[in-house]
Amino acid sequence: MITAPASAAAARAAAATSAAVIGAGPAGLAVVARLLDTGAARITWIDPAFNGGRLARYPEVPSNTKVALFLQYAAVSPALTKAADAASTDPRATLAALEQGKGCALVHAQTLCADLASALATAFPDRVDVKRGWVSAVHAKPGAEFAVDVVDGVKDDFAPNGTVFATVAKGKSTTTTVHAARLFLCTGSEPTPTPAAPAPHTPFPQIQVLDLDTCLTPSALPAVLKPTDRVAVVGSSHSAVLVLKNLSEYFGAAAPAHVVNFSRHALKYAEYQPDGTIKYDNTGLKGVAADWARSVLEDTEVARKHGIERVTLPVGNEVSAYAAHLPGVTHIVYAIGYRARPLPPLVLDGKTVDAGKVSYDPASGALKVEGHGEVKGAHGFGIAFPERITDKWGNVEWSVGMWKFMRYIREVIA
Repeated sequence: MITAPASAAAARAAAATSAAVIGAGPAGLAVVARLLDTGAARITWIDPAFNGGRLARYPEVPSNTKVALFLQYAAVSPALTKAADAASTDPRATLAALEQGKGCALVHAQTLCADLASALATAFPDRVDVKRGWVSAVHAKPGAEFAVDVVDGVKDDFAPNGTVFATVAKGKSTTTTVHAARLFLCTGSEPTPTPAAPAPHTPFPQIQVLDLDTCLTPSALPAVLKPTDRVAVVGSSHSAVLVLKNLSEYFGAAAPAHVVNFSRHALKYAEYQPDGTIKYDNTGLKGVAADWARSVLEDTEVARKHGIERVTLPVGNEVSAYAAHLPGVTHIVYAIGYRARPLPPLVLDGKTVDAGKVSYDPASGALKVEGHGEVKGAHGFGIAFPERITDKWGNVEWSVGMWKFMRYIREVIA
C-alpha cells in the first residue's frame, strides 16, 4: 500500500500541498477521490482541460464496459458521492437512465469524469487546487518532496478544435512551481505510431496514413475518405475491429472490397464464466466489437459481402502478403495498440533522467529509475501504468478500464 513518506511530517511541513496529481482522466480522478477519502489535506490537480482525458477523443466509440460499472466507479468513493450529491446537476443521472447491463457510447463515460472533476473541485475547495496547464518538469527533492513546474496557457491536446483554456499574453506563458510531498502521474496513453521504416506501406507512395482516432469516429470519415478509396487496416485488436466496422458501414457492400484487413492472429473474445469471472477479460473482444466480429469477420464470404477482405500475415514472410494486397490501396490505418504518452521530464539529483530509464512496479505503481531505484513518494496509475494481473487460468494481462483503475487505486493508496 502507498502511505505518506516516512519523513511525512518534515516533507509536509515544507510542502505547499500533500500531493500533486497530473492528469484528470479516469485514473487521475480516481486518485484525487482516493486521496480525499484517506484524508489528504491539500491536493494540487493539474490538467490542460479537465475534460475526461483521452476519453474526449472517443465520443462515438462503444464501451466494452457495462454501464453499471461506470456508476460503481462513482459510487465506491465517499468523496465522489458527496460531490455528485451536491452538484446542481447530478453527473450520474444520464448513465443511471441507461440499460445497466450493456455498454454505451464513451461520451457518457467522458462526461461523467468531466462533471465529477468539476463537482469535486466545488465540493472540496479548501482541499483541491485545480491548475489548468501542463507540466514542464518534475524535480525530485530530498526528503520525498517534489517541485512540479506547471505552464499555463496550453491548448487541449485532446480537443478536436484545439480549444485554448488560458490566455497567453504576447505569446508568453506563465510558469508556477507546486511543492508536494507525493506525486501521482496519470498521464494516459496514445495510439502506437506508424511502425518505423520500412513500414508496410513504404514501398507504395500513393498510400496515405490515416489517424486511428479519426477512424474510430464514424462522423469524421467523410472528411478524409472518398467513396472510391480503398483502405488497409493493420491489426485485430478491439480498436481494429471497430475501425473495420466503421469503414464497412461508410463504404457499404462493394466488390471488389474497399477494405483489406491484415492480422497476425485469430480474433480473441472475452469468455464469460458461470461464476462471474471473465477469461481474456483485458485482451478479448467485448460488447459491440465482439458481436459484430462474430457476425461478420469470422466467415470470409460474409466479410466480403460487407466489403472486407481479410488477410492473415504469414509468419516470416509478411512482406509478400503486403506486396500482394497493398497495390490499389489509397489509405492505411495502423490499429496496433497504445503506448504511454511522454512523461514530463524528471530531474533527479539535479540531472534530467533519460525517459527510457523510468519504469514502475506493476503491483504498486511505484515509479523507478534505472540505476537509482524507487523514487520515494512517486507513483503512476491508469492506462500508462496499469496493474499486472494473473487470472485463474494463468493468463498474464494488463488490467485496464475505469472500474479496474478505481479498484486498484483504492487497494494501493492508504
